[in-house]
Amino acid sequence: MKSASCLLAAFFCLILRADGQTLEEQNRYTLSGLKEVRLVVEADLPQELTAQMINESELRSEAELHLRRSGIPIAHMGLEALYVIVDAMKSTPGYYVFSVRAEFRQMVCIRRLERQGPSGCAPAYAPTWAVGVIGIAGPTRVSAIREAVGLRVDAFANAFLAVNPREAGAEGKK
Repeated sequence: MKSASCLLAAFFCLILRADGQTLEEQNRYTLSGLKEVRLVVEADLPQELTAQMINESELRSEAELHLRRSGIPIAHMGLEALYVIVDAMKSTPGYYVFSVRAEFRQMVCIRRLERQGPSGCAPAYAPTWAVGVIGIAGPTRVSAIREAVGLRVDAFANAFLAVNPREAGAEGKK
């Protein structure tokens, strides 16, 4: 029974298109051609966490650090952006339940809608790549929230670099 559950889980984790491309590969492809990334960090955190240096500014610095280490230039303007969204709430004393989501949002073209623009589609601003996690941080490990941000930004950087390889000799190597 346990092996059947594992097999079923593996099936749902590896969703294949008819051409053999995984959903993750499809989503990664939407990052092709990007030269730089604008970063937006949104955090809804309890006051107790901000007193422990887990705040929006610190989380933004963490995300920027991971992008820079990967050699991805950070843009200061533009519609396309990597959003890092962090939410946390106090659970039992000293423990916090948190979620971290990193998603790349950009303009997309929806062709099936009747209200079409000049390009023959209805434009929309939507996430085209995303990854997230839900976790629990204990009293001695609230830094797990910051680490979760770094890991999600690293996942984005890996997807970005897979479709936008750096030139030889580029700075920012890990």
